[in-house]
Amino acid sequence: MEVMQHTVMAVCLLSAAVGMVGLAMPHGSLGRQVRLILELLFVLALASPLLHRQIAFSPGQGNLQQEVQMQAAEDALREQIIAESRPRVEAALCGLLTESGIACTKMEADLHMDDSGCIYCTEIRAECSDLPAACRILREALGEEVNICVTEVLS
Repeated sequence: MEVMQHTVMAVCLLSAAVGMVGLAMPHGSLGRQVRLILELLFVLALASPLLHRQIAFSPGQGNLQQEVQMQAAEDALREQIIAESRPRVEAALCGLLTESGIACTKMEADLHMDDSGCIYCTEIRAECSDLPAACRILREALGEEVNICVTEVLS
């Protein structure tokens, strides 16, 4: 943002300078040379954000330590999101079973996050009072892709 502000300021000042020099200079060869130099500076001022971005983000010139820190921060954020989501998913699935009249004593969900930020479940482990009904309800809720392991607990 700061680079853009400086660029806009430089373009405004240079365009004003080009206009003033154009009015003040005679129409001889010296006036054309000075005007050409100022117009080249104007073009450079316009192109500087693109040149700055190309230099700043060219491969091999970035700060490796900064990239490693950024990746570690992203990984920590992913783990935090999964850690906060897991109890909610487990509570929702237990609630689904309880609504169906099945006592659920334990629920564990294996959650993961892909590169696009989508959270998906690979496995559910549960301890319930009615094994067949719990398997059917969880399968309907989660689909065929999720591995469901239900252990029947006798009351």
